[in-house]
Amino acid sequence: MQSIDKSPAGYLIKTPRRAITASTLVIALPPVALGQVQGGIAESIRAQAEFQALVGVRVTTITQWYREPWWRGIVTANGRHVWRAWTTGHCINSVEIPLEEYASTQNAIRVVYNDQTDCADLWARLAQGPLEALEREVAIGLNHLFADNGVTRPVHIGTPSRTVFREWPDAWYYLRSGNHFSNRDIFRWAVQPLPGEDVALVSDGYNPQRSGWADAAYKSSIHYLNQRFGMGLPGLERRA
Repeated sequence: MQSIDKSPAGYLIKTPRRAITASTLVIALPPVALGQVQGGIAESIRAQAEFQALVGVRVTTITQWYREPWWRGIVTANGRHVWRAWTTGHCINSVEIPLEEYASTQNAIRVVYNDQTDCADLWARLAQGPLEALEREVAIGLNHLFADNGVTRPVHIGTPSRTVFREWPDAWYYLRSGNHFSNRDIFRWAVQPLPGEDVALVSDGYNPQRSGWADAAYKSSIHYLNQRFGMGLPGLERRA
């Protein structure tokens, strides 16, 4: 999407290939993406204090593939297998061992799941190359966690056959410190962020309660449909 403006038909949305008009507009772009859109409507939304209160959390992940799934040997003293591990002693931060069949059969493991700014800077710098430097740092972290931690049986960590680095500037959203809004304020505001305009914002970016990406996005959409069209859809409240 390149721009969002007012038009005689309501709203004019331009993309590199199309121009579309609509009388009702529901924008599912997260704040970081909406920040790149031009036009009067987009600019008016960004000018709102609620929008400016949102801050994206930067997340980096590294996934590695191995010929042998060494992580299956990570077992506690009572014989329980490990599928999540966290540390503040190294920038790998969090390790996720896949349980799903489609992932586990690939011998793949998410060796880094990080949301700390200083560590994100480290991984971004190492990701520029050479790849061996990034893999060495990952190996240090994995050995820190699993080689001899006094909790699980020591394992020998092999050499990865493939390493993939990814970074999200806004994996989820928090409220900026010092603002005067609550999470619920943002949730309600997004149904009609511009008074008098038939415009809404939906996605996890406008439901900043860190309930989970899909969960928060569903709830944002359900809330809009219920408020705008009185649909009475369930799913906003947890049921006993």
